[in-house]
Amino acid sequence: PKSPLTTVAATAAAGLGAGFLIGAAFFRSDGGIPKKITSSQVEAAYKKVKERVEEYVALSEDPLTVLANTSALIYTQLKDLRGSRATNWCGFYLVRPTEAKDALILGPFNGNPAVVRIEFGKGVCGTAALSGETQVVDDVHKCPNHITCDSASQSEIVVPIKVDGKVVGVLDIDCPVIKGFNDIDKKYLEEICETLASGLAWKSVCEVEYKPKGPKKACAGGG
Repeated sequence: PKSPLTTVAATAAAGLGAGFLIGAAFFRSDGGIPKKITSSQVEAAYKKVKERVEEYVALSEDPLTVLANTSALIYTQLKDLRGSRATNWCGFYLVRPTEAKDALILGPFNGNPAVVRIEFGKGVCGTAALSGETQVVDDVHKCPNHITCDSASQSEIVVPIKVDGKVVGVLDIDCPVIKGFNDIDKKYLEEICETLASGLAWKSVCEVEYKPKGPKKACAGGG
């Protein structure tokens, strides 16, 4: 019988250009022989992402601005690290004053158009919002509560963003490969969400009454 690595190599040769998780090891394939990615490499990449997010927060306390950049950053960095199929959707759902407090509304994201409104307790995002706990789904087809936005999605991780114990939003990432996320992803994505929770003015999007604290330091350069 063929070994798992041989199977991955054959799949890569077929031109999928994907990353594959085998046990605790992740293999990135770029149309040739898969290259093993160590846990230390993954952690180093996440630490850089976290540092960038901290820079975004230092430049602006506006949630929509920072979440837009954070979504794009995670989306592109996962693909750079693990290959083109590392993720097919990355973004945020937020608790907004335009809706009942038991619902999440689509926020900044990268990927195909998505469901606009998700009630607490519905789907993986709604479950994370209701429980306040990170949800890691290895195979969305075995999750009876899963809401299908993109048929390509095979696995998913959703991390709640909590301020003073209340969920103000969630980070949602889909992957077109089964078991696309592991404990390292969970650890660092939770840390990133903690940075977002503590550094942004969530009242500007989650409550009607809001008064800005004043401008933060300006960003050097244009744009």
